[in-house]
Order: sequence, then structure tokens, then C-alpha cells
Amino acid sequence: MKNRKKMHKRSIPLCVTFATATLLFTGCNLAPDMKTPDENLPAALGSVSEASVVNNPALDQWWLRFNDPTLNRLVDDALALHPGVMQSLAAVQQARAALGMAKADRWPALTGNAQAARKESPAFQLAPGQTDPANAFQINALLSYEIDLFGKVANASRAARAELAASEFALHGTRSTLAAETVSLYFNLVATREQLNLTEKAIETRRHTVRIREKRFEAGYGSDAERQQALADLASTEATLPDIKQAVEQLQTALRVLTGADPASIWQSAPIDGIPTTLPEPPEAHWNYLPASILERRPDILAASARLEAANARVGIARAQRWPSLSISAILGTADSETDGLFTEASRTWTLAGNLAGPIYDFGKTRNRVRSAEAQMEMAEWNYRSIVRQAFRELKDSVTRVNFSNESVQSRAKQEQAWRRYLDISINRDESGYSDPIELLDAQRGHFAAELALVTARLNRLTATVDLFRALGGGWDPNPASTDPAE
Repeated sequence: MKNRKKMHKRSIPLCVTFATATLLFTGCNLAPDMKTPDENLPAALGSVSEASVVNNPALDQWWLRFNDPTLNRLVDDALALHPGVMQSLAAVQQARAALGMAKADRWPALTGNAQAARKESPAFQLAPGQTDPANAFQINALLSYEIDLFGKVANASRAARAELAASEFALHGTRSTLAAETVSLYFNLVATREQLNLTEKAIETRRHTVRIREKRFEAGYGSDAERQQALADLASTEATLPDIKQAVEQLQTALRVLTGADPASIWQSAPIDGIPTTLPEPPEAHWNYLPASILERRPDILAASARLEAANARVGIARAQRWPSLSISAILGTADSETDGLFTEASRTWTLAGNLAGPIYDFGKTRNRVRSAEAQMEMAEWNYRSIVRQAFRELKDSVTRVNFSNESVQSRAKQEQAWRRYLDISINRDESGYSDPIELLDAQRGHFAAELALVTARLNRLTATVDLFRALGGGWDPNPASTDPAE
């Protein structure tokens, strides 16, 4: 008992030594200074450079500005049911669990074990009075802790936190892209259905013309050539109908896939209810924002920045692995040859130990581990630069498309109006018997082509507006309610 008291007194300076070392060395970080790469951004994106895209609620759910309940329902289904969103959400959960494990490594670990054995020994090994065979019972609790001398554990937690942030931003990026794809596909479907209606009306007009030509031919007022021209024009218009119907079916199927439909729903191919008959006018889209605000709004840029931070932390981990690691452990237990003797003063056992271990020579393994981590950080930096430049390219292209698509719609509208007036004149002249039949056919063909071209121009203007919203970083809330990632 006296010896145990002496051992207890000797353990106090040892504990003080470990505590002092912890205070002195914990917090040393070998990771390089984290700095987001500077890019040469434009001075302004528009005439009103004081505006800011950040925290703009009009971008969070920009599709609501089209005032289309069917579109809103389809986008909600896509964001809730699409497999890509589910995969990204699972990746976030995985990253959250990895962060929880990394944070747990910063705390002591407590483990326990129990052992029961019965052993028979040779006679020469038996002590006087010892029975054979003998029982051995032991119960131990082990408390172990690694002192983070050079920030290895802290940087592992930091890397895991950055990876969690990157996965969350990737989820937002998936949702933003999916919303834009759904809206674009929806408007393509509306436009194709509108072109289908125009084609069916054109076919009815051609059939009416054929009937008139046949009556005139039978009455002797027209030639067979006129009748055949009308029939040929009707056949040409009817020949475009199957392709348009096929496009409508394929667009509906693609829209069902985006909105998370199962194989049975995809195969049944029932028409989607509530789709309008004509394309809407695009909402006003302001794009004159501060260039730096795009960096704070685009989820792909934020994800790249988080991955760069994770790579930076991994450099610190690799550098720390070149230096010794210090760990302490404490074992408290009880052991006896009989279960009745456990948990008594005489059966108590304890051990307090420290371990300092580090590489001496490993043929360049740790050195190359650092080089590999530094190269990965350089790759992450260039990936960030590439994504920033791609983002501004997308923004520039979408702005250009919006501007020129507006001009295109105006030009196509004027063209359609001119052909309509020409067609009205040709119809009146034909009914009065003062026009060449070919003139009426040309007017019908020209007006039909102008109608289709106007629908295409309006569709291009809508998709350009959708691309602009996405390029500005729309489709997600940049400031959700903050939560502890480890919870």
C-alpha cells in the first residue's frame, strides 16, 4: 500500500509535464496561409455598379416570376425528387459524418475491455501455495489522447469542415442547374406545342385551299396544275407534323425524368396537365451587379473555394506528419484470480504512460507526401481560377444572348406582321379572282414560316433569360438558417 502511495505521488509531476506540453504545443499549425486567388475582375457589369446580387430574393426562386403554377410545380418536383439532388444530399450527409469523426479525434478516447481466463502451468512455474489450474479475471478502462503538437488533428477537422461546405455548395449548384434545366425544358415543350398548333392550323388552311382548287377545277375555272400545287403544299405541311409530335412526346418524357418520375410513369407517357398554349413574356432581368458579388453568389465558385481551403489544410496535415507525435494514455483496472476479489483495493491496477514517436528515415515518403499535398493545393487553386473564369464567360454569353434575342424577337415580329398583311391581301385577291394562285401559296408558306420563326425567337429569348438567372447564381438561398455541421 505504501508503494502505491509513492507511485501516486510520482505520477503527479508526470501529469503536470504532459499538461504543460499540451499548453505549449497545442495550436501550432504548419498549414500555409490560406489566400483566395485574386482574379482580374471587370470594374462593373452594368451601368449601375452599386447594385448587388448578394441577398437578392428575386434570384432565390426566380422561376416564380413567370407566374406559371404548372412550372412552379414541376420545378418543386425536380428539386425534391430528382436522383441527382438525392445523390448530392447523400454526399452532404457523408461529409457531415466525416466532420463529426474528425472533431471526435480532437478529444480523448475511452475504451474498455474485460478478460476471463483459466490456465494450467507446469509444476516448476508454480509458486509456493499456488493452485493449478488457476483463474484470471481482469477489467480495464483505457483513456488515450494525442496531443496535437503541430496542428495535424486541427487541420484534419478544418479540411473536413471545408469538404462539408463544398458538398453543400455542390448540392446548391445541382439544385440551381436543375431548376434552370427544368424551366428551359418546360419552355421548349410549350414552344413545340405552340408550333404544333400552328402547323395543325396551317394544315387546315391548306386543306381549305385544296378544296377550293378542286371545286374550281371541276367547274372549269382552274387548272390541274393549280390543284396539284395546292396538294403538294398540303403534303409538305403534313410531312412536318410527325416530327413535331415526336418532339412533343420526347420533351414530355425528358421533363418527367427531370421531375423524378419512376419508370412506369415515364413509360405511360400521359400528357402533362396545365401547360399553356403560348410562351409567356420573360420577366425583367437586371444584370448590372458588382463583379465581386458573383463570387459570393455562385455555388460552384463557393464550392471551389471550399475545396481549396480543404487542400490547404491537408498540406498542414502532411507537414505535421514529418514531426513527432505525442500521445498519453491512462489505464485503470482491476485483476484477481476470483471474481469476488475484483473491485477491491488489493486488485486495483493502473498505468500512466506517454509516447513520443516520429519518423527518422523513410526513404522520402513523408517528404513526397508533402509535395503531393502541395500539388493538390495548386490544382485546387487553378480549378478555382478556371471556375471563376467560366462563370464570367457564362454571364457574358447570357447577357449577350438576352440583348440580341430581344432584337431578334422584334425583327421576327415585324416579319410575321408583314407576311400576315401580305397573306390577307392575297386571300382577298384570290377570293375576288384577281390573284395568281401561286401568290397565295407563297403568302401561306411565308406567313407559316414567319410564325414558326417568331416562336423560336421568343423561346430563345426565354432560355437566354433563364441562363442569365443561373449565371447570376440564382436558384438557391445563399443565407440559410445556420446550423452546427456536427449536429
